[in-house]
Amino acid sequence: MAFTPPSRDYTENPIDLNQVLVADKEATFYYRIQTQALINALVTYGSIAIIDRSQTAQNGDMVLARIGNEEKLRLLRKNEHKVLLCPANSKYKEIDITGRQDVTIIGVVTYIINDKTIWADVCTR
Repeated sequence: MAFTPPSRDYTENPIDLNQVLVADKEATFYYRIQTQALINALVTYGSIAIIDRSQTAQNGDMVLARIGNEEKLRLLRKNEHKVLLCPANSKYKEIDITGRQDVTIIGVVTYIINDKTIWADVCTR
């Protein structure tokens, strides 16, 4: 069965992804993800994170952190006693960063871009 490409009939104004996805051009960068630590949040190896360095990380944000010489993409969890970097994959452990001097929050993830392989097996289940 052949389908006509929808773009032939689509006349709405094009979307400028830079306008939609980037709030602060000077503070935003793209980061290719090289971990499966957030797979249960539908963030996988090869996804692209859009990261804003100008945002202050809040509890529950996905952040890019530097621990020593390593970069970690994790979910930030804060309470009155601890600050944790948490995975969304049970094969990875939480990282307690409370009071550590070797940790820097580089930026907050504002968007994730996945290619079609992330949902490719949904229809085959």
